[in-house]
Amino acid sequence: MADAGATQSVSIRELRIVVSFGGQLRSLCKIFFGQSDVSIYVVPYAPTKRYSVGTQRLGEHAESVTFDAGAINDYEAAPKISFHQSGQVHANAGDQKVGPLRIPPLSLWRGAHLGTVLADHARSLPEFGATPRREGLRRDLVLDLQGEVESAAVALYLNGKEPSFDSPCPLHFSLQRPTVAQPVHLGLLPRAQAALANPDLPGSGVVAIGGWTPGQGREAAVDFLYIRGS
Repeated sequence: MADAGATQSVSIRELRIVVSFGGQLRSLCKIFFGQSDVSIYVVPYAPTKRYSVGTQRLGEHAESVTFDAGAINDYEAAPKISFHQSGQVHANAGDQKVGPLRIPPLSLWRGAHLGTVLADHARSLPEFGATPRREGLRRDLVLDLQGEVESAAVALYLNGKEPSFDSPCPLHFSLQRPTVAQPVHLGLLPRAQAALANPDLPGSGVVAIGGWTPGQGREAAVDFLYIRGS
């Protein structure tokens, strides 16, 4: 599915996740890292510059949540979710900042799920008009969708002690900064799946979520932050 190959540890500035579908390349998201600390930033890409940004709650024993599309706005640049080293989580959309939600400091995580970016359908993503970058500080990871698989997602996992995660991650990054005593490890789990929505219908697009405290079971309500683009 991915062209990343076996598990590896690399240190780079920025990674774009690109989806190959129907002979075209399309942009899912960008992940980049703080230069002075181990903060992590996630930017989902929508086919237009229209996004809704906010906080949401997954109720007790609930397995799904519905997003309100009534607050969609135009932005010059795609909004981003910021996972700060301190444990504050924001969504920045133009001059608007949503949050913070508070999670454990990133160095205290031990392999749990940090966030997810999910496309409704590959054709709901904007076209990627460049040649994928294989080397350097800014690279691209291409996910190849074939057959009945028409959608893609990438889940992020975090461990401030060792490169070990709650799910098998074929790619991980070791973030070493003067602000932490040992590297913080970010694992990526790309996932191909069936389409979640018809890309020809209004509202189809991409969603990025994060900002929950790990270790809470389904019996507890969970607050999180989201960016929904269409």
